[in-house]
Amino acid sequence: MKRKSRAVIYVILAVILLLSTFVRAYGDYGTGNLSSDGQQEKIGITEYLNDQIIVKFKDDISDTDRKLIKKYYKLIDKAKFKSGGEVLKLKGNLTVEELVEMLGELDSVEYAGFDYIMRATDFPDDPWDGDSARYLWGMEKIDANGDTEYPGAWNLATGNPEVIVAVIDTGVDMGHVDLAENIWINEVELNGDAGVDDDGNGYIDDVHGWDFHNGDGDPTDDQGHGTHCSGTIAAAANGIGVAGVAPNVNVMPLKFLGSDGSGSFSDAVLAIEYAEAMGADVISASWGGYTIGVDSSMYDAINDFSGLFCAAAGNDGYDMDFYGMFGYHHAPATYPNENIVSVASIDSDGSLSYFSNYGRTSVDLVSPGRSILSTVPGDSYGYKSGTSMATPHVAGTVALMISHDIDLNGSVTRSKVQLKDDLLEATVYKSTYNSVVLDGCLNAYEALLLTTDNGTEPPPPPENEDPYNDTDFPPYMTGTFEVGGAIIAHTGTWIDEGDLDYYCTWQVTADPEEDSPSDYEEWYDESWLYEEFPPIFIVEPGQAEKYIRIEVVAVDEEGLDGVAYSDWEWIEPEAPNEPPVNDGDRPSVTGLMIAGETVYAEDGGWSDDGGVENLEYSYMWQISDTEFGTYEDTGVTADSYSLTEAEVTKFIRVLVTAIDNGDPVEMSEPSESPGRQVIPNAAPVNDITPSITGTLIAGDIAYADIGDWSDDRGEENLSYSYNWKIKELDGSYSDIGGSDNPLSLPESDTGYYIKLEVTATDKGDPVKWTSESSADYLVEPAETPVINTFTSSITDAYPTSIRNKWTATVTVSTNLPMSEAEVAYEWSDGKSVTAGTAPTINGECTVISDPIRKNIGSITFTIIGITPLDNDSDYTFDPAHSDLTVTVNKP
Repeated sequence: MKRKSRAVIYVILAVILLLSTFVRAYGDYGTGNLSSDGQQEKIGITEYLNDQIIVKFKDDISDTDRKLIKKYYKLIDKAKFKSGGEVLKLKGNLTVEELVEMLGELDSVEYAGFDYIMRATDFPDDPWDGDSARYLWGMEKIDANGDTEYPGAWNLATGNPEVIVAVIDTGVDMGHVDLAENIWINEVELNGDAGVDDDGNGYIDDVHGWDFHNGDGDPTDDQGHGTHCSGTIAAAANGIGVAGVAPNVNVMPLKFLGSDGSGSFSDAVLAIEYAEAMGADVISASWGGYTIGVDSSMYDAINDFSGLFCAAAGNDGYDMDFYGMFGYHHAPATYPNENIVSVASIDSDGSLSYFSNYGRTSVDLVSPGRSILSTVPGDSYGYKSGTSMATPHVAGTVALMISHDIDLNGSVTRSKVQLKDDLLEATVYKSTYNSVVLDGCLNAYEALLLTTDNGTEPPPPPENEDPYNDTDFPPYMTGTFEVGGAIIAHTGTWIDEGDLDYYCTWQVTADPEEDSPSDYEEWYDESWLYEEFPPIFIVEPGQAEKYIRIEVVAVDEEGLDGVAYSDWEWIEPEAPNEPPVNDGDRPSVTGLMIAGETVYAEDGGWSDDGGVENLEYSYMWQISDTEFGTYEDTGVTADSYSLTEAEVTKFIRVLVTAIDNGDPVEMSEPSESPGRQVIPNAAPVNDITPSITGTLIAGDIAYADIGDWSDDRGEENLSYSYNWKIKELDGSYSDIGGSDNPLSLPESDTGYYIKLEVTATDKGDPVKWTSESSADYLVEPAETPVINTFTSSITDAYPTSIRNKWTATVTVSTNLPMSEAEVAYEWSDGKSVTAGTAPTINGECTVISDPIRKNIGSITFTIIGITPLDNDSDYTFDPAHSDLTVTVNKP
């Protein structure tokens, strides 16, 4: 028997395959799309509000710093959690994504997160036909005593009115005939004053709970979901309609989901804190949403709750163990709080509901959730399906357990952790549940038997037997049964009373009917034990045209085992390597077909059995006298081709051959591009005549304006040269100034005409050029400059003390019309002189002396001269009529 190790390749391929599943599963959600009301964002499968976030500052931050951060980021207080987190509304231009990232990087912030959207997790179902006895199958399912006429669980307990189940949902129809007598009452508020917070809990007139969605004391159901869940928990056993799992406990209505079945994360946290503050024993949470990571505000609120938190696993058919590896949670069901009970849904035949999320480690148990009959608003009844419907069965059972504890012992004797352990220990095990939840199916009867000192012992466990395969569901394989294909092993369904470990052996043989097991090639695989992924087999070339199957061994906790086999599957022969084929998108030649230019080959479109990403290409450039004539090879095999003057009027094309990397290597038939004609390089064309700009006055400067030009290879291909000419008295033109730009006009040019000749030259092969001249321009005589005078004044002078020295400050103003000038000055203390210059700004400059010792009593400031800047060159400074000096005494 031949055994080989393939563990590494299995794990790698498993990661690749499952990651591709991850991308497909999330592909329908998009990123960052706004809903029609502008209040919702989506990333992956997460949804969150786009106008508020949740932030928790560190304990050591001061109130001043907290306020400054909120002011800087334009955040407004909305609500605060008991755990210290705050709900903050956005008022600035930053997005929630930007704020969460920026605040999360601050040292003073413990966490910043999105305010996720939570949704009810149910589906509408058929209307009720009036016969409740036939259709309360969920009640029968969780009563594992099996006596449906006299249920075992309800012989032990029916609920105690002291026990309160907080239904955090869409609200409750508190007047429903089957619910009215079991609605929780806040006696302090009932007997208090209207409009007053009589019990001081921060909520006014919360007689029956609170509506966190609308911010008032009326948690009436306007959607129907919360009423349906409440009926499953505590509908009265009054002979009308239906009865709940715990028909004598009280329901505390806490509404945070609106009429569309959605609500915010932050409102859910406030509702959980309210339930704890007001004494709820159990929370039923038939809602959820996807979050990236664990949100601290929700985690803290649930952790601080004294009872069990029963949460719906979600209705997307997702394996939450798998998505958990990438940081996703179905909040709050898959959060790691020890008091969360995460609930999946089953159908009446015990199979996992098609819509239910699941997870071998992230979901605790299954419970009836398909076609569940319960109360709906308006004294009516109806069916709904979803993990929403499975969850209240669990919440009702927990309420029964607490009630039974109180009935027998006078108080609750178990912690919330012990209560959860007993609830899960009592579940009914089936091997089909082993791969989808941590434990089994909800069992109210067995759970009540575990109550301390109840005087009743559960029946002894059956004698352990070997696990065996359900022959209707044997092991099987899926995947691609060909060379290079991946084949995935599946255990099938096994029957046993406990948890099972599975071992896989891959078996390959040429002829199963003729070969004996000793002839099989075998690969032993323990991926089910030690990896997150199932066993995966990659077919190698030598295994083509053979048969493959798996041997599955199931081993229970006591070492008893069973074995089963999949059917043999044929591995297809390896297909021969086929050459690449052009798919109709022919190659092409790109670039300017002008002599002197370089053109390039475009490969076109190809297909290949090994994938086009593995193709390489070869080229042959060809030339012809006519477009559809005979083309001859040029010998050029690069992916580009340089055009020459000798090829003008001829046609150029490229042959492209695709080459694969198969074994053996295959080459395609060459695919040719259409022929393209080579045209000669054309001379540049002048579109707007050159001109001369400037004042054209002797002694001044003339500037060349080249005009506008075009070229067959683009204007950027051109370079320019200038030739200035002067018109002689006989009408002929002489060159002056060469190629200078600008051109200085001497006095001798006065009265003469000048013109500009511009030559545009391209970079073709051969080079082409064109010259174009401007009109004639007369050089005017130079003007006699008018010299104006201006004066200065000292507008301010004062001393300033600095330690053991002092300084003098002087302000000088000019009356220049154009304002700006440079002031030259001197400081003199009688012994030394310091000179300097200062520019004016808006006609003034301020000059400060260097520090002066205290033993010097005064210093003199003198204006040496003032020089106008460029625009004031026709002005001269008049010192005779100016303030030139000032003496500043020490302070």
